[in-house]
Amino acid sequence: MMEYKDYRAAIKYDTDSEVFHGVVVGTRDVIFFEATSVVELKKEFKFSIDDYIASCEERGERPDVPFSGDISLRGRTMTNEQEILDRITMRAGVLGGKPIIRDMRISVEHILGMLAAGDSVQVILDEYPFLEPEDIQACFLFAYRSLAGEQIHERVSS
Repeated sequence: MMEYKDYRAAIKYDTDSEVFHGVVVGTRDVIFFEATSVVELKKEFKFSIDDYIASCEERGERPDVPFSGDISLRGRTMTNEQEILDRITMRAGVLGGKPIIRDMRISVEHILGMLAAGDSVQVILDEYPFLEPEDIQACFLFAYRSLAGEQIHERVSS
């Protein structure tokens, strides 16, 4: 894990292409970078974060702040729960309106099905490198709230 300006990146190395692949975790925006050496990787990570922040400022948008809070369903913190639930979206024309993760056409149902079949969170994250641990938390929270009888569909962005 690499850190810069409160952003964290997960790194994987592809032995076939001999390239490091990095992706920033804990944000809704997708920020990724590549390099062929560790020195280059550090430079590319910092450049990617600085470029992301500058691009947001140019567009008049606030950069997505890395999510750092833990979710506790017993001692609820609404801000953290809502931030996590905001990762789940529903669009009438996408997958028949099923709840999906961050508009990426990966359904909550699919992730829960993988977990029910015995796949670990790490296996899911390895198979879908653009997903983040918070996305899996969002699926759990969505299912929990739905089973608890809350009208979660009204609270999810459309």
